[in-house]
Amino acid sequence: MIRKQLEREESRDKPDTHYINLIKQTIADGGMSFKDWVEAGRFMTDTTFREKYRGRRIKKGTTTVVVYLGEFIIQIMGPSKYVVGSQELSSLSEAEKVLWEKKAKHEIRNI
Repeated sequence: MIRKQLEREESRDKPDTHYINLIKQTIADGGMSFKDWVEAGRFMTDTTFREKYRGRRIKKGTTTVVVYLGEFIIQIMGPSKYVVGSQELSSLSEAEKVLWEKKAKHEIRNI
């Protein structure tokens, strides 16, 4: 997923060179910590997400999406409503911990 994310970012009309360098450094380092992974999250509106990630589905009512390294996402559906897969959580930090532990940790730490 991380290499796919790198390819996707490099192919954009206006690639984010800072983010590209972050992905390349993560690959070179063989992974990253939870703290660094959280800090690399990118917030975007649901409309921007749909434009950048064509084909990825998000739940109806999502207003904001946070995209993390590995293209893992948290959907924000309003105050105190953060969605990871089918699980609803009441805070972003709680959602990040769940996403890291259940899905992202293995991939991000074992590049």
